[in-house]
Amino acid sequence: MTIALTFAALVAFVAPVQQPTVNSLTPAQKQQIDQLIVPFMLAGKTTAVEVAVQKNGKTVFECGYGTISQNSKVAPGPNTHFQIDSLTKSFTAFAILKLAEQGKLDIDQPFSKYIRPASPNWNAITIRQLLGMVSGIPDGGTMTGTYQQVIAKAAQKTGNYKKGLDFQPGSKYEYS
Repeated sequence: MTIALTFAALVAFVAPVQQPTVNSLTPAQKQQIDQLIVPFMLAGKTTAVEVAVQKNGKTVFECGYGTISQNSKVAPGPNTHFQIDSLTKSFTAFAILKLAEQGKLDIDQPFSKYIRPASPNWNAITIRQLLGMVSGIPDGGTMTGTYQQVIAKAAQKTGNYKKGLDFQPGSKYEYS
């Protein structure tokens, strides 16, 4: 009984700021979700979580937990945009390897075979080198937009993009 009351108090502390926008779950199923999310949030891992559960292609539960920032009282919702930063690398790598598996591209070929590089110094860099962060292409920081927009912003920001490489491709690792 003490455990259930303690958990209920914790849920009240971090409870969704909004009611679920979709809820076809049983109270027990909803509690299972709360038991996954609340401890994560209490540990300070994030200020907001938007949870959606789908069954047979239909959303059966959707709810925002917390607030979108530490200084905000705005709850996350179905249209909240979260920064995912480096998580995109895993998805991109998976998609590229899937295309390679299907024979649609070769990761040992220069990426210039598929996309026009911004600098002629990048012509020989392979997809494998890009995926392994050993390409030598200067890091442009956090930027969004199309490939062309990101390259243009990076060129303005760093001046390195037309100059060449930070190091010889394959000679060292540099997180970017």
